[in-house]
Amino acid sequence: MAVSLLPKAVWLQPEQLGRASRDWSDITKGANKPQHQHPNHGHMTGGFHHRMMPQQQQHRGFDSRSLQGIPAEYLAMALQQGGGMIQRPLQLQQQHSTRPAPPATQTTKILGSRENRASVLAADVSVPSSLTREYGGTPWRPKTKRYSPGVVGLHEEIEDFYQYMTPRPAETQMRKELVDRIATVIRDKFPGITAEYFGSFRTGLFLPTSDIDMVLLGDWKGPQGLFQLKEELIKADICLPDGVKVLDKASVPIIKLTDRRTDVKVDISVNMKTGPSSAELILEYMHKHACLAKLVLVLKQFLLQRDLNEVFTGGISSYSLILMTVSFLQMHPRYNQSDKEPNLAVLLIEFFEFYGRHFNYMEVAIRVKEACYIKKEEMERTMPEGLTASVLCIEDPLQPGNDIGRSSYGALQVKHAYEYAYLQLSHAVFDDGGFVDTDADGDPCPPSILGRIIRITDEVIDYRAWVDKNYGGGDLKENTKSYASVARGQPRRHDPNSQSSCGSSAVSSSSFDTQSVSSRDSAQSSMGDSDGVRDRVPFAG
Repeated sequence: MAVSLLPKAVWLQPEQLGRASRDWSDITKGANKPQHQHPNHGHMTGGFHHRMMPQQQQHRGFDSRSLQGIPAEYLAMALQQGGGMIQRPLQLQQQHSTRPAPPATQTTKILGSRENRASVLAADVSVPSSLTREYGGTPWRPKTKRYSPGVVGLHEEIEDFYQYMTPRPAETQMRKELVDRIATVIRDKFPGITAEYFGSFRTGLFLPTSDIDMVLLGDWKGPQGLFQLKEELIKADICLPDGVKVLDKASVPIIKLTDRRTDVKVDISVNMKTGPSSAELILEYMHKHACLAKLVLVLKQFLLQRDLNEVFTGGISSYSLILMTVSFLQMHPRYNQSDKEPNLAVLLIEFFEFYGRHFNYMEVAIRVKEACYIKKEEMERTMPEGLTASVLCIEDPLQPGNDIGRSSYGALQVKHAYEYAYLQLSHAVFDDGGFVDTDADGDPCPPSILGRIIRITDEVIDYRAWVDKNYGGGDLKENTKSYASVARGQPRRHDPNSQSSCGSSAVSSSSFDTQSVSSRDSAQSSMGDSDGVRDRVPFAG
C-alpha cells in the first residue's frame, strides 16, 4: 500500500544518501531553474527536455508512470519545489508572520522566520538536514552511548528521548511566570473572573514550543469582554498589538496571543469548564498507564514537526492524540497496565501500524470511557441533530455525544504519516543495512532508529538554551532581554548531551500478536514473529 508523498511524512534516510542522492538532488534543483530557449532543442529546464514530454505533463507536473523506480522522497521534493503546490511561497509566509525572528542559525539564513520552529518542512531540498545542521537533529542520544540492536535499542532510545524532552524546571518556571502575569491582569481588571490553566502545561506533557491553554471562569461580559481583555493585555506589555487576536465568531470564543517576552503562545477561552476536567482525566490515565507519557511525547513531537498537531493545519489535537493512545493501550491484547516497564519500541511500532494500517476509520468510533469501540451509527444517536460522525470519531469521555475529532478534517493525512512511520521503524529494527549516521560533531555513529521519524531542529535547541539561561535561576529579570530581542543574534552553542458493543475490535491483527510486550529483553524476538494473526475486524465491509 502506497504511503503519502507529502513531505509531512517523508524525508531522506541514511541508506538513501550518497552519490545517487547527490545526482538526483542536482536534477531536482536544475528542474526548478528558469526556462531558456535552446536554439536546437526547444525549451530546456535543468536537463529535462520539455519538447519530449506530453503537453499535459508540462503543466501538470511529473507523470508517476514515467518515473517509476525513483524513490518517493525525491518525487516529494520535486513536487515541493516544482509548483509551490505543497507549501506557500516563503515570501508569502514571511509577509503574514507576526512572530519574532528565530536565532540567526544556518537554518534561518536559508528559511527565514518560521511560525513553527519545530517543523521540519523546509523550502530547501535537503529536508530536514538544513534545519538540523548545527546539532545533528538527534540531541537525545548521548555521544558515547551505543544502543542495543533492534527493538531493544529503539526502546532505549525512546527512554533517552523522553528524558531529554521532559520539561525542564526552567521551562516550567517560564510558563508559570507567564500564567501569573496574565492572571494578574485578569484579577485586577475583571473582578469576579478567575483564570485557570489546563492542557499540556497542567499535565506536564508539553514540548519546548507548546502553547498554554487558559480558561476564564465566571460571569463574563460576552464577546465585547474579550476585546477589552485584548487591550488590557497590550497595555500590560504582555503582547504586541499584532501579536494578539480575538476569535469571537468561533464556537468557543477565544483569544490567541504570543507573549512578547518569551515567545510562548497562549490560548484563552471563556467558560469552557471541560478544559480543566479533561486535564484531570488525562492525569488519571497517566497514573494508570506508566508508559503513556513517554509514548505521547514521542507522538506529539512526530506530529508537531510535520505541522499535523493542529486541526486548522490538517492535523489532530493533542487531546485526540492522547485519547487515541489511551484507547490503544486499553484494547491491546498483551499490554498489562500493571507492568511498569513495557517495551516502548514494540508499543510505538504497533501504534503506528494500528492507526496507520488497520483501524477502520470509516465505520468505527473510539469510546475510551468504556474501553471499547462502537459503530459510528451508535455514536450519531447521541449527537445533536444534523451532525454526523467524523472520519476520526472519538467520543468525549466527559461529554457523551461530543465528537472530539469532528474538526480534524486532515485525519487521513495523519493516518498516512503513521503508516510511513510504521514502515520506517519496522524496517530499521529488523535490518539497519550496516549504514552509519553522523553525530553533531560530524563523527560516524550507528544510525538513530528513532531519528528516522523524529528530528529536533536547531531552532528548538537554541530556544531551550535561551530558556535555561534566563529562567534557570528563577523569574526573568526585568533587565533581561526578551527572546524576541535577541532572536536575531548569534545563538549560544548548546551541549546536545546535557539533560536537565464494547468488547469488539476495530482492527485486523497486528504483526506482533503472539508475543508479550512486557519484557524489554524478550521484545527482540517478538518483532520477528508475525504468524499468529487473528481476525479482529467486526465492522469491516
